[in-house]
Amino acid sequence: MILVDPAAAPVPRLLRAVRARTAALVDSGPRTRVLSPADAAAAGSPSDADRLLVVDWIGTHRDARVPSLRAAWDLEERARATGLPLLVLRLAPLVGPSTPLMRALRAQRPSGRAARALVQPVREADVVETVERALDGRAAWRGWYEVCGEEVLTLEELASLAASTPDLGAGEEAEWEPTLDILAAQGLAEPDAWREHFGITPGPLRSAPAGSAT
Repeated sequence: MILVDPAAAPVPRLLRAVRARTAALVDSGPRTRVLSPADAAAAGSPSDADRLLVVDWIGTHRDARVPSLRAAWDLEERARATGLPLLVLRLAPLVGPSTPLMRALRAQRPSGRAARALVQPVREADVVETVERALDGRAAWRGWYEVCGEEVLTLEELASLAASTPDLGAGEEAEWEPTLDILAAQGLAEPDAWREHFGITPGPLRSAPAGSAT
């Protein structure tokens, strides 16, 4: 059973997608409290949970220059201190034909330093599959993982990809997800540990229309 307080994006959207695929994973089973940086206080009182899932962004670090990434590190540390089984997913930008970021990139192309930021986007469908495999027991409930694709793009190149990808019209509102300061700070990550632990083979970004969770 998923227990979640008001959470930062993209947590609610991911859980809706998991429920649409297998409602029992969200509505029954171990009491799984899902935490995101918006839930800073929740990790301190997990008495209603059997295990914790923290969802934040790649770039999370105690010394990150972006305050929200430092807050995410603090949340992870509080979750570890509970002693409960803990799984941490640090996400790259999520892409699909109607994800908030792709819609934002269609509406406003980044410029200047932001346009040159390097990102390793991941298909939203692959993240939904990751959460599903964690909840149904196909992946052990332990460790932290950088969830990202293998293709390295500038944000400007990602905007070009967004412009060439049809919007299927059934997604969220346009939004910088994560925010531009986090996008600029993410840098390069290593997906091998995620792929091995969850048995995931990330799909190519240009197949995102078939791989959208929305």
